[in-house]
Amino acid sequence: MKALKKNAVTKFVITLSIIGLISGLIYSVALKPDLSQYLKSFIKSIGNIRINTILSNIGIICLIFILSHSVIGLPIPILYLFIETFSIGYTFGIFIVTYKLKGLLFYLIYFLLVKSVFLVLVILFIIVCTRSTLKIITSFKEKNKDQLYKTIKYSFIRLAIVLSISLINSILIYFIANKILAII
Repeated sequence: MKALKKNAVTKFVITLSIIGLISGLIYSVALKPDLSQYLKSFIKSIGNIRINTILSNIGIICLIFILSHSVIGLPIPILYLFIETFSIGYTFGIFIVTYKLKGLLFYLIYFLLVKSVFLVLVILFIIVCTRSTLKIITSFKEKNKDQLYKTIKYSFIRLAIVLSISLINSILIYFIANKILAII
């Protein structure tokens, strides 16, 4: 039963991410908007990651942590994930529609260098936070204080690890990935 719950959360989050990605891709291809000026400015701005992006990533992770550990706020990180994957799919579709193969290759490189690590980190963190919330609820029901304290302690340790990884990822993007994308 426990393994089924763990797998169910993982399957749900990953399935939702894939649905968001595919929906965004289909929507952009079906809509075929003329956003060539937007794409040109997007490509020019890629090399300009600022401290705001780093703070934004940290803010997103902290909000996911806070909201997912409150039962009422649990759907909001899941909705954020859907919107994020939808926007990735939508942008990917626009690049394909506008620039064809060159757009496909450029956005794949951009995604792999800039977005992929943070997206995977967010997906895994939402899964871990959801599982922690389920453990906290179970601990409350069973009135098991030891399990409750242990779960909360490990949740904060995981938060610190995820924040560290996000910060390192943002720094690597700033110093390495932006330079590679500027060459392309």
